[in-house]
Amino acid sequence: MDGVIAGEGADAAAAVPVLDGEVDVVVNSRYAVGGREDRVGNGGPLQLVLSKTLNWSICFLLEPSFCDHTSGFMAVRRHVLGAVPLRGDYGEYFHDFMYRALRGSCRVGELPHFAPPRRSGESRTGQHLVDYLRRGRKYLWAVAKAGLEAAHQGHTLALIVRRKVVTTATTFVTDGDAQLRLGFIVYPGGATIARLVHGAIERRVTGRPEAIVMRSGRCEVDIDGDTLVRDATRELAAGDVVLLLDGGHGFRLLDGYRAPRVQAGSVPAR
Repeated sequence: MDGVIAGEGADAAAAVPVLDGEVDVVVNSRYAVGGREDRVGNGGPLQLVLSKTLNWSICFLLEPSFCDHTSGFMAVRRHVLGAVPLRGDYGEYFHDFMYRALRGSCRVGELPHFAPPRRSGESRTGQHLVDYLRRGRKYLWAVAKAGLEAAHQGHTLALIVRRKVVTTATTFVTDGDAQLRLGFIVYPGGATIARLVHGAIERRVTGRPEAIVMRSGRCEVDIDGDTLVRDATRELAAGDVVLLLDGGHGFRLLDGYRAPRVQAGSVPAR
């Protein structure tokens, strides 16, 4: 996605096999290790300085683990665009989308990318400092909006433990104050677990957190916020466990499946 036909075709093609693996979004990154850019001609040095300054500012304010917040070159799985729709009318769409995709736990990869000099035409962003300042206001507003949304919706909606996760010691994946705790209990062969009685403890449970253990089959789970606005979509397969702590959710069955369900609290009669 980007209207500038300046990149190397091999970089775009390289995204295709990556999308066939364990990644939802692939970005051609100038600032990942091995990436670079070459800006020459009228306004080139100024564009380079301002572009890097804007990118580093977004990294600092939103997501430092991601390198190129102003790339624009990406390949995306279709279901991700359904869960994280594009917003904005210029380059701010990209860092807004990437931040929400990362916050929604999408699997993101960055490919080192060489951005060559523009062969013809001029940047629509601008050629002078005034042009960049005018465009920069929209970028900064999108950054502020994304930060405010994250502060409002910063609570954990769900946790997914993949079947390939292996622990060598007893480990809980939830915090100690979670309303439904999930973890792995690990003992060596021949060990003995002392007998005990679970005494009565009065607890207050808000909502109905639940855990679903995929025994067989496949499905897609939509993770929603409190207003049923989709936050993320994930595929589950046999052996995966999803812990639904807050918000809403929905399932689409890809194969017939069996899944034991553990729920905190009783379900009101309908």
